[in-house]
Amino acid sequence: MWDHERTILIKGSSVDRGVVQQVRDIVGTARNNLVILDSLHTKPHVLQEMLQYSELLASGNYMLVEDSNFNGHPLPPARHLTTANEGGPFEAIEEFFKINDQFRLDQELEKRFLFSYAPSGYLAKK
Repeated sequence: MWDHERTILIKGSSVDRGVVQQVRDIVGTARNNLVILDSLHTKPHVLQEMLQYSELLASGNYMLVEDSNFNGHPLPPARHLTTANEGGPFEAIEEFFKINDQFRLDQELEKRFLFSYAPSGYLAKK
């Protein structure tokens, strides 16, 4: 278990209303944040996380969607059967951009790394 003075453990699903409210209460009005999404990797779950936590960011802040490499991006769908059936983080990113124009894909940041588990997952708030 993590034990650090600047770490706060909140138990529960990252999309549960109570958990999201706890995070909002902790963050308060501060908007200089970094959001890293790395929990259940189904499209519906990741999309819900993206919609809820994107509100905590100011212009220039990042949301990193991990494990968008599932489903042929480049890992084959058979590698993770749940995302093969429901879609995964990559598909959630695609859907997010259809309904939210406040973010841009930062491929330059992604290119700094020789390898990433988050292809097309570096999103910067405009």
